[in-house]
Amino acid sequence: MLDFIKAIQTIASPPLDVILTILNFFSQQYFLIILVTLIYWIYDKKKGEQLAFSLIFTTAFSCGIKGVFRTSRPYTYDGIRGVNTNSAPGYSFPSADTSAAAASATTIASWTEKPIIKFFLAVFVLIIGFTRMYFGLHFPIDVLGGLIIGCGVAFGIKKIFSVFYAPILVGFISTLILIPFMFFDPQPDYFKTFGLMVGAFCGIFIEHNFVNFDYKISRGKKAARFLIGILCLIVLSILPKHFLPQTNFFVALEKFLLTFFAVGIYPAIFKKLKF
Repeated sequence: MLDFIKAIQTIASPPLDVILTILNFFSQQYFLIILVTLIYWIYDKKKGEQLAFSLIFTTAFSCGIKGVFRTSRPYTYDGIRGVNTNSAPGYSFPSADTSAAAASATTIASWTEKPIIKFFLAVFVLIIGFTRMYFGLHFPIDVLGGLIIGCGVAFGIKKIFSVFYAPILVGFISTLILIPFMFFDPQPDYFKTFGLMVGAFCGIFIEHNFVNFDYKISRGKKAARFLIGILCLIVLSILPKHFLPQTNFFVALEKFLLTFFAVGIYPAIFKKLKF
């Protein structure tokens, strides 16, 4: 597999590094949070819940599995170039970025019957998988594992939501499945994504039982709801780092607050203020 990574890296160049780094941004946490909140707050709440659980559980599950297999990344071997390695600490298998891209693309593809959209979503996932190998961050087996996990989870949650709409139950079961990974060798990314999962579950519980907001509003209100919400999330993602120690527990707490606010508290605010 090292020879395969080396073969890919023979086409490496600074311009290609820049292009693939930009494309890889679309599989990163902050972009995907923006995507989920855009759909959840102003487009379709049920679809937003489906995407949120598919994406967050897939990423957390992938990060948990890393602690089970504990495989080294390609760039730790001689002759392999590592790019953007600060964004990929810890273990290699499976590729969480690929699994996140696969989960989000599979979920969105399930909402449309247009082949051209499905095609571009598939190309997007393949590009993300390629960039992870091109940067020396993952082996082919890592990318394949990420693809299987992401597509499998997204397909499973889609089926559950189509048979019976029970996001609170899905969130509860997803959280329980993730807990055992704490007893292996969990890395910081696991605690981050576990925090996101628990926050989403608790937030949706609050929203369903006490809020029940409406997303069918005017375009002006949608724009205000989205822009104000994103500004709040930016503040929530920055401020805690200056006040809380960066231990695994507090990192998980930071991420919990992020999704709990986005899914449960902020909807209560914009419903109360009528926007």
